[in-house]
Amino acid sequence: MGVADAPRGCPARAARPRRSILDAHRDWLTARAPEVDFNCMVLWRELRTHRGYTGSHQQLLRVVRPLRVAAQRPAASVRFETPPGQRAQVDFGQRTVWIAETRVTAQGFVCTLGFSRRMYAEAFPHERLEAVLTGHEHAFQHFGGVPAQIVVDNAKPMVLAHQRDAETGRHQVVWHPRYADFAAHYGFAPGRTGPIGPRAKGRSSPA
Repeated sequence: MGVADAPRGCPARAARPRRSILDAHRDWLTARAPEVDFNCMVLWRELRTHRGYTGSHQQLLRVVRPLRVAAQRPAASVRFETPPGQRAQVDFGQRTVWIAETRVTAQGFVCTLGFSRRMYAEAFPHERLEAVLTGHEHAFQHFGGVPAQIVVDNAKPMVLAHQRDAETGRHQVVWHPRYADFAAHYGFAPGRTGPIGPRAKGRSSPA
């Protein structure tokens, strides 16, 4: 009897969910994969050594790939608009990378132009003021000019303290003297976003 001849009223058999040898390790993978930058060789070695995994590297790769894609999907944000040459924003972000078998923490300097959204990025071993100034200079060379204003978040190498004027109530930033001199030398005005956070740079009133 073919499918077309099956008695009416017989319910269709529900497909059985496919089970994977990695099902027992999914919670561990979800937590561990971002810590090793989704490096499947590292995860495979740890699974085999410490968790008794006997499956293949390809099976692991199929599970880790969507985790990596989800982690790299950018969050929605409101784009700010400024005239050409008016403003840029500077961010530092920490990222763990693997160089051969060594896990290294790199500090990423990113400078983004407000009008064109062109970016300059460079990795440093630290986020000290020397790296900040070097990143600025390399960005100026890359873009072929200096924006009128550079907005940063609450970066310790550049911002020493915050004050509020007793008369006006306005928030004031105490800049590191070297950064203030650096800004004066290159002719840009340093600015800082308010307490709503670095995602608002260019949309809030900088200090």
